[in-house]
Amino acid sequence: MSSRQKECFNDLIFQEAEKIAEAAHCVALMIFGDTMAEWKDLTIPFEKEKIILVTQYPADFPRKDHFDHLIEVAAITPQRFSQRRGAIVIGMTRGIFSIHERICCVAGITGSNAFDTIALVDVRDEMESMALLRGKSLPSEIQPSVLESVLSVASEIAVEGREGRAIGCLFILGDSEQIRPYTCPLILNPFHGHAEAQRNILDHLVVETVKEFASLDGAFIIRSDGVIEAAGIMIQTPKICPIQLPLGLGTRHAAAAAISSLIPCVAIAVSQSTRRVTCFHRGEMLPISG
Repeated sequence: MSSRQKECFNDLIFQEAEKIAEAAHCVALMIFGDTMAEWKDLTIPFEKEKIILVTQYPADFPRKDHFDHLIEVAAITPQRFSQRRGAIVIGMTRGIFSIHERICCVAGITGSNAFDTIALVDVRDEMESMALLRGKSLPSEIQPSVLESVLSVASEIAVEGREGRAIGCLFILGDSEQIRPYTCPLILNPFHGHAEAQRNILDHLVVETVKEFASLDGAFIIRSDGVIEAAGIMIQTPKICPIQLPLGLGTRHAAAAAISSLIPCVAIAVSQSTRRVTCFHRGEMLPISG
């Protein structure tokens, strides 16, 4: 397909997406910008919906004023919508849309310069498909907003790394009293002695502190209400990893799977090698990005 044909086809996809979004009462239109290897100003016909740009390369988009919101999230594979789960979680965390709303997504193969897919997404259905917000799966004491915030921070760490290099980290979210018997400190706890209001993951000022400590060995322990109890914690469980992990995932992910199978908690791991964000609950693994 020639460049001219792709431009015409992109315009057609955008026009149809506008019609579909309006007919389906979508509150936002999510454009996966990494489809474009060479971004040019496309005709943006959308007037009623918020326009959200999803990309892992925000610096490549000089005309950011075309979009109401920009979500930076890594694409692990070149497949369509490979960033969708992470973008939806971050969008909910930032209040761009809520779990009761519907969005229209436009995407294509990464780097192809051709949008080729339109999809309607009910945010609640997407979250339930991840088995994270179902009452029978998620420990009832864990606040959804806390889970969303931790997933958002994990996604940002996966994308940004620290000081120009990729890092891995682990978050354990749940009842800290049940988690404590399976932990051992590797360092002096940097969160010890601080008021609870100053170490809650729901406070955006705390997020930068979490990123700063993310490169430390060990896990973050986060209470169900969002208060960070400790960092630099080693997970010690008598139970071996209950599932067969994919090649490339090591002790961090094995520890996450093991502790999540022992107690009602959610473990979220960021892989240093693949930058994949993975959630573990009841010993089961669920990739969030990629």
